[in-house]
Order: sequence, then structure tokens, then C-alpha cells
Amino acid sequence: MKKQPAFWPVAVLDFTAPPPDGAWDMFAAEAGALLPVLGMEEDPPDRPDGTAPRMARLFFGSVASEDSPVPWVGPLRELADARFPKGSFTLDIKTLPDRNWGEEWRENFHVRRIGKRLWVGPPWERELPAGAAPDAVHILIEPGQAFGTGSHETTQLCLQVIEDLVTAESLRGEEVVLLDVGTGSGILAIAAVKLGARLGIGVEYDPVCEENFLLNASLNGVEDQLRFVLSSDPLDGPAACLRERLPLPTMAVCNMLSERFLPILPLLREIAAPLLLSGFMLSEEQIVRDALAREGLRIMQSYVLDEWGAFYCRREG
Repeated sequence: MKKQPAFWPVAVLDFTAPPPDGAWDMFAAEAGALLPVLGMEEDPPDRPDGTAPRMARLFFGSVASEDSPVPWVGPLRELADARFPKGSFTLDIKTLPDRNWGEEWRENFHVRRIGKRLWVGPPWERELPAGAAPDAVHILIEPGQAFGTGSHETTQLCLQVIEDLVTAESLRGEEVVLLDVGTGSGILAIAAVKLGARLGIGVEYDPVCEENFLLNASLNGVEDQLRFVLSSDPLDGPAACLRERLPLPTMAVCNMLSERFLPILPLLREIAAPLLLSGFMLSEEQIVRDALAREGLRIMQSYVLDEWGAFYCRREG
């Protein structure tokens, strides 16, 4: 059968005037966390800290045809409009013909260790390095339109914390049921199950994530211990547990940008389980602390990785 050609959308961002210092770094971090960006090229690559490139290209996963819709275009424009002054940039979407762009990108996606025992990699690299520990936990993730390959700092931070929390709970003989709000590729729920959790429930608002979530569950052989819930309501995870007579969550995780999780904090509080909250930059830490205090969520532990932070919280009262 003849292989169907693939086309690769590329967002080209040209600055006609320099944006404020730090604006590009914030935009790049948010785009990498919120959207399925495969890679970025900046021109010039070597420039003073805090300044923006003259031009940047953001590469995304393949589509079937040049006319295929790309759901991330709107959110990308919103991010650019929020970070850069009006009239200071142009944003064009181009579609490159298939030239092994996928293979070229795959060359940069390799299995890597995250935390103590976790290793995350693509399904075309099924062997761990010779030095991996005998009790290493290997997670296979097929990249897709869903966020979560383990490359972003917030995902790495959540994986490290989940490893500690789930392992500690499992060692005490407790059955961990993890609710992952904004699950994307399902990487966090998969990690929890492979570390010993009884069940992982992924709630997602974007229907494009379901196929990737189920594929990754199958790749890791944990499909019987995972549930996918498509809903705009984070509380539909616990509701799904009741409908399907599953145990209620004993732990919740939400790895989103702060602009996404701050408005749903009241709903996250109602889940009642301890909450691991990530996706905020350290410059936003006080804003997040204040919001948690208003909702009666007490911070039990804080974590930092590079420019990103996470809080482990419990509901007071």
C-alpha cells in the first residue's frame, strides 16, 4: 500500500519591534506547556538573556493534508496577543510537505530517566540503557496532539513527585486511585499505575486527546487500570467513579498553566482528595499561594524545577 504523504504545520513568528524583556521566554514556556510543540528554532539562537529572537519557528505534529484544521492555531494566537504588544509581530502558519520531518524530530526524542526509577521514551526505543536499575519503571509515550511526552519541566516535576507520593502510599498498603485533571497523553496516570496505583482516571476537555490516551495505555499494558473521561467539569472524574462503581480518588493531580487551573480551583477543591498542582512559573508563585488560601487549600509541600513550581495541597476543614 502506498504511504499517504504527511504535511507538517509550522508557525512562523516574526518580530517587527522588540517585545518587552522576558516576554519571549514567558511565551515560549507557555506554548511548550499548553500546545503540542515538537520543537522550536530561534534566530539568532545566541542572544542576551531575556531578549527575544528576531524570528522563531514552532514545529507541530503532522496532519493528513494541507487543508486539515489545526486546533492549536487559535490558542497560539491568543498567547502571542497576550505576551507581545499589538503590531510588534506577525504570526503566519505554513505547511511543509513531508520531508522526513517526523524522522528528523524523532532523532531528538529518546528515552530518559526522570526521578529515581522512572524512564520515559518513545515506543521505537523499547530498550533501557545498560545502567538502568533492575526495578526501573519504563513508560512508553507515542507523541501526538496531546500534551505530555515528559520533555516539559512541569511534566517532569509531576512525575518526580508522583513517584514519591504513590510509592509511599503503596508501601503502606493503601490503594492509590489517581485522578489526573487535564490528562493529555495520560503520562501521569500511566506512571501512577505502573508505580503501584490501583487505578488512574484521566479527565480531559480536548477530544483530540482520547485516542492518544488510549494508545499510550495500550502501549504500557495498563488499559485495564485506566479510565478516560471527556468532560468540561473536573468533578466528572469522581462522578465517573460513582457511575461505574469505582473507588473514589485518593489523590488528584492537575498539570496546567495557571491561567487554566486558577479559574477551576473551586472545583478542584471539591474533589476532596489531596491535590498536586503544577504548571505555574516561579514568578507567579505568590498569586497561586493567595488563590489556594482563598479556597481553603493548605500547602503541605512545595517543589521547584528550573523556572517552574508545584504545590501538594490538602483541603482544610
